[in-house]
Amino acid sequence: RVKNWGAAANFFKQVVEQHPKAQFADKAAYEWAWCARSLKLNKEATQRYELLLKEYPKSALVIKVQSELAELNLDVGAQDAVIAKLTETMKTVSDPELKFELQYQLASAHFKKKDYENSAKMFEALIEGAGKTKLLSSILFQAGESRLSLTETVPARDHFLAAHKISPGSAPLAESILIRLAETQNLTAQYKEAQKSYQKFIKQYNQSQWLRNARYGMAYAMEKQQDYNKAIGEYAKLLSVDPKKPLKMDKWMVQARYQIGECWFNLRQYDKAMAEFLSVEVNAQGYPDWQAKSVLEMGRILITQKKNDDAKLRMQEVIKRFPKTNAAKVALTYLDELRLNP
Repeated sequence: RVKNWGAAANFFKQVVEQHPKAQFADKAAYEWAWCARSLKLNKEATQRYELLLKEYPKSALVIKVQSELAELNLDVGAQDAVIAKLTETMKTVSDPELKFELQYQLASAHFKKKDYENSAKMFEALIEGAGKTKLLSSILFQAGESRLSLTETVPARDHFLAAHKISPGSAPLAESILIRLAETQNLTAQYKEAQKSYQKFIKQYNQSQWLRNARYGMAYAMEKQQDYNKAIGEYAKLLSVDPKKPLKMDKWMVQARYQIGECWFNLRQYDKAMAEFLSVEVNAQGYPDWQAKSVLEMGRILITQKKNDDAKLRMQEVIKRFPKTNAAKVALTYLDELRLNP
């Protein structure tokens, strides 16, 4: 197949317009549509696919066209129409390879519709039939994404792990698969495995848009293994350390500062922990949940230091300043305990 799509499109256009009754006209119409799609002219591609279906309804290419048209319609959000059309089309298809392709499109349509229950089942049903095809890693990844969207983290992790085992580092999906694997390993308390996955990600994809996600995740895995000093070192890499090149405040900076405080707290370095939580309270504008949690943690430090009157003030501050947060609910519990045990 040629790659000079513009010139090829003009050629196939002439064939269709000048020889509409020719035996190869449907093939030319298909190639004309494919040229538009390759040029990312999806509206024109859709029109040409529809032209083929209208002018050549008995063509052997009809099912293939319907499948590719479904992909284009998915991209513009027409999931319900795609699902209905694919479901109907599948009733007429007997070719196993083509049926598999349509089932994949149908699962994708349910996923884009956010019908994760159905998309998970459909992608999982395709795994065995995918064998060693190039679609297998994509199917496993989509099955994992579906399960993760349902907060079913263990099956999601298992799908990402299976996808990672068959997807080389240079594969298009490999980067997404590895970061998801690491995330779900953390979510399922496989902290040692998560740390290794994050380390691998940082080494292989050091220019990734998800690099800060990975650094935070690796530090968190270390923290959960009680390797607090190493975790502090990793969290610190997310902070702005060069005053000449300050980083813009983002959620990873806020969360890293908070978790450093937690690490110092667990190491019983209360002054250092207090300083970190105070920094979050003062500087994390736009992140009220983390500010609230930081004030709460300052109160917990004061309780540990037997400074109950000061602790009460901090807990009251959480409730007054951040009444809609989960931290406020926790602060109420602490206040009740402090009243009972002054």
